[in-house]
Amino acid sequence: MSKSNNATFRRPDGSRPIDDDRIVTDLEERIQQLEAEEAWQKNDRNGITLFKTTGITVVLSTLREGASITDNTAAGIMTVQVLDGRVEARVGNNNHKAGKGEMLFIHREEPHTIQVLEHARLLITLTGDTGGDNV
Repeated sequence: MSKSNNATFRRPDGSRPIDDDRIVTDLEERIQQLEAEEAWQKNDRNGITLFKTTGITVVLSTLREGASITDNTAAGIMTVQVLDGRVEARVGNNNHKAGKGEMLFIHREEPHTIQVLEHARLLITLTGDTGGDNV
């Protein structure tokens, strides 16, 4: 099975696969792409879906210091891998700080907020019903 995201005015470089037997992604190349895009110049964050299929979605996000993801819940289990920078996550009544090389694991439907303490690059994985069949 092969699925692709088509080129858009924001990402005109052509389609790219997001579901196939094998997908290899250069994270540094994708980070450079994200931080060169107009969305990054105008906003405090930018992101790109790297992989999406039934039951799992993987997103690469770059966020500026001070950015926050507030009052969020995910339908499935979520992991947040900090590739660079530093974040603070509030999950339930607990605060957790994470830096480069650390991961956060958040259960489904668990309310959480993520505050960026230092310019961060995150690899986020969502499990469960992520809409993979509707790409």
